[in-house]
Amino acid sequence: MALRYDSATLLDSIRQAAGLNSVQTDGNDDEDLLKLVNERMRDTVMPKLMQAREEYGIRSVRVALGSVSRYRIPHRAMGNKLRDLIYSDGSTRSYLPRIVREDIDLYTDPGSGTPDGWYLEGNYVQLVPIQGSYTGFLEMAFMVRPSLMVPIAETRTISALALSSKQVTLSATPPATFVDGAKIDIHSFESGAEIKLMDLTQVGAPAGSVITFLETIDGSSFGTMAPAVGDYACLAGESALPQIPEDMIPTLIGSVALFRIGADGDPKVQILGPLLTEQMKAADVLLSDRVEGRPRRVQGWRRQIQGWSP
Repeated sequence: MALRYDSATLLDSIRQAAGLNSVQTDGNDDEDLLKLVNERMRDTVMPKLMQAREEYGIRSVRVALGSVSRYRIPHRAMGNKLRDLIYSDGSTRSYLPRIVREDIDLYTDPGSGTPDGWYLEGNYVQLVPIQGSYTGFLEMAFMVRPSLMVPIAETRTISALALSSKQVTLSATPPATFVDGAKIDIHSFESGAEIKLMDLTQVGAPAGSVITFLETIDGSSFGTMAPAVGDYACLAGESALPQIPEDMIPTLIGSVALFRIGADGDPKVQILGPLLTEQMKAADVLLSDRVEGRPRRVQGWRRQIQGWSP
């Protein structure tokens, strides 16, 4: 059986790497170390994933357009950044170009139906022309901020599904935090622990180990995936597993261990420091070029572009 790096397993590996015990007065209890895990995830591992530019953690949400031309970037976007925007009229989809503020004066006519482009203003997407009403949808693609790892006891795995009824049966009685109106995430148990369903609304109190949701959970809604037996249910923004490729978990462990013992001036820094440096270099190889095959060249073709030919 494959090893799952839930919080208990991850913290055990960190303590072994750093030679730590679990005495609370030493700052080594689960709460202290999970705090470091979540901090190192965001300031060490996630920048590596973003730097690779290989679409790790990218997902899209669809926003219905209307009488306003200003829409907020999804609150779960890493760094409050967008990957891109696509406009859809419900049947066709087209890339929506970003413009610079210096060109705003070129878009002064009232908009009607379809936006011409967009620009950023703080945490908002401003469609242009600014005045006007739009129809259709705006599809926002972004890298999801990794959820905070929590003790495994605060999560549950899914043991059965009733997709048409919007219900999941959990492996045990849900935590006390799973109450009417609670926001719930469901994420995969496989490498990457991707979020399949985000910010679901729980309807009513649990019926034993069964919880019901307001939204559809069968994967038919844009940007969602149907859950599977073995997936985890957590409060929104929390996770049972690190939401990174499993190959990056040793780097996360090394980063947390090094940070923790470095604060105490532990001589093991001289060992863990160079090791983490090597792990970070290896990450560049692990994360880049996700498709290693090379495209075939088509022979005998000819192309004319403004008088140029190969």
